[in-house]
Amino acid sequence: KLLDIYLPKKNRPEFCICSVGTRADQDDIDIGIFTEDLSNADEFNKAVRKINQNMLVYATPLHFYLSEHVGNQPYSSTITEYDELLSKKIQNVVIISELLNARLITGSERFFKESKERITSRYYHHPSGNNLYHEGYLRGILGELRAMLLNQSQTDSIAPKYDSIRILKSFLYAK
Repeated sequence: KLLDIYLPKKNRPEFCICSVGTRADQDDIDIGIFTEDLSNADEFNKAVRKINQNMLVYATPLHFYLSEHVGNQPYSSTITEYDELLSKKIQNVVIISELLNARLITGSERFFKESKERITSRYYHHPSGNNLYHEGYLRGILGELRAMLLNQSQTDSIAPKYDSIRILKSFLYAK
């Protein structure tokens, strides 16, 4: 509804807004926004900035980790930008895990499926194909798991997000 207010449909690019975080994390909402290649993405990102401000005031903060690390826009990235980055750098486990965990919130379902195919299909095991990205991701996630298990703090309290949820998520992602 807010996007309808801040950006008329005639001015919108094809896009999808996805949940990319753990639903059990309650401190923010991790989202990823994928758009088509845009000659001028400023108008779309300005509308998302206004939505972000409304969420911060009236609901809960949005976290744009993916777009902070991919592309040139603060709130969205293109499929091409992800493709180019991940073709060169396959070791960023957080980005890959968030992409693999992406679930459509709103936007084009067709575009979401296309983005999943172009961006994340390389990380799944392909019995008769090239598994370089799949193996790289597995090595990265297992390295992250090892680091988390070795670096657990010795306190008299438990922080579920850091002491269990992230470790369990990593085991599930590796599986």
